[in-house]
Amino acid sequence: MLQILTPESSDFIRLLAYDLLVRLEIRSLPVRSLRLFEIDKSVQYGSVQYLAEFFKLPVELILSIGEAGFIYRERKDGLHRDQIYVNKDYPAKQILWNLALAIGALELDIAPYNIPFAIPQNLRSVTDFAYYFLAPDIILDACKLYSQAELFEYCRLPFQESVKKAQRCKKHHLLKKKPTGVEKIILSNFEEYIWKLNFIRE
Repeated sequence: MLQILTPESSDFIRLLAYDLLVRLEIRSLPVRSLRLFEIDKSVQYGSVQYLAEFFKLPVELILSIGEAGFIYRERKDGLHRDQIYVNKDYPAKQILWNLALAIGALELDIAPYNIPFAIPQNLRSVTDFAYYFLAPDIILDACKLYSQAELFEYCRLPFQESVKKAQRCKKHHLLKKKPTGVEKIILSNFEEYIWKLNFIRE
């Protein structure tokens, strides 16, 4: 029976995150989200603090849009540009997580155009995307990275998110399936990383 994937389905979100990993040619953990801005020049990245300084505005005013940062999608005269601004005062792992959430909101086409949109913190589809993007199950399985401590160390997930992902990993083991086409590409891209990590950890 043919399965129809909808934007709300877990499989759709997983494949969307995995497709981005392939497009960005990610080959190791932790995922370098900033690679997106190296490849796609229509997406720009900066900090809320820089924006406040540039426009000579109180940083608190800009943070009132979203404490973690915000997305601004500009569409004008047929041109389109996405901008992500994060709060750089957060710890590095939290900034990475917030950046993955912002990228998820763009990939899922949730952020509106021509209006600042706070980086969503509790939107299920966006958090699912961030988990699949920063800690892809197909690589966790290949490297046997399942514990909270391992997810915290190797995927650079914030502590709370590494706890939640570890719980998800337990459920995922019961649902193992044959790798899809995009998963096979990811495994190929990560081949050297997987070999090195498994060799070191033996």
